[in-house]
Amino acid sequence: DGIVSLLTPIIKGFLTDVGYDNTIKAQQVYGGHGYIEEWGMSQYTRDARIAMIYEGANGVQALDLVGRKLAQDGGKHVMAFFDLVKTFIKENAGQDDAYDAEFLEPLKAASKDLQAAGMYFMQQGMKNPNNALSGSYDFMHMFGHVCLGLMLKGKK
Repeated sequence: DGIVSLLTPIIKGFLTDVGYDNTIKAQQVYGGHGYIEEWGMSQYTRDARIAMIYEGANGVQALDLVGRKLAQDGGKHVMAFFDLVKTFIKENAGQDDAYDAEFLEPLKAASKDLQAAGMYFMQQGMKNPNNALSGSYDFMHMFGHVCLGLMLKGKK
């Protein structure tokens, strides 16, 4: 329940941002025709854009993540997430050198960077909330990338 609460703003914010970016790229494939209604791409782009606002704008989701969710229950849920990542890496390390180098090591490095950023936000949040909250959007994306890496699990 706690991890679901922690991941909700990440899932909503990160994935709708990525979805919108992908529709913009898809429009570029069509060139000028990407903006013509007959192809339908412009409608996908509009739909993806509004998804970034529904159920709380993504900026608000990021503020919620850093302002409330990280420290929720004394940081227990974010630490449980990091334990999931560490356990996955530990259980899968050493089986395949290429897998370790191409997937596990980058996941481990990204997780460590995410943990360091999270600790900064948790420590600075009380002293200077503006410092903590100003990086919340990028932190949400960083967290999203680590989650995505964990979910993909380096499928071959």
